[in-house]
Amino acid sequence: MAGRKAGKAASFNDAIAHAKKRVTSLEKLPQTNHMQKQMIDARTILGLYLAQMNYHVEAKEAIDPIVDLAIKHNYKKRLCQIYSILGTYHFFVEENFPETYKFWKRL
Repeated sequence: MAGRKAGKAASFNDAIAHAKKRVTSLEKLPQTNHMQKQMIDARTILGLYLAQMNYHVEAKEAIDPIVDLAIKHNYKKRLCQIYSILGTYHFFVEENFPETYKFWKRL
């Protein structure tokens, strides 16, 4: 809740810190289906905060562990956000425009 409040106040540094704490806490819990969805949520939110701060490499690193998990659960709400992060990473960092188009086409 504190992370969401910091994000709405445009205090992304605080929001990123809270999101990282949430990810760390969730990683320590047993991995049930419900916990896996919470992990997808937490890592995607962290990735979005990092991408908004133009930390595209860190944003991709935040979501890499959950991409396959989100596809497995067919979690459409977060898949769109994940594909956006991956697309912007390939656009700005790698400058691989065909790969960028491949991710953005899925949106």
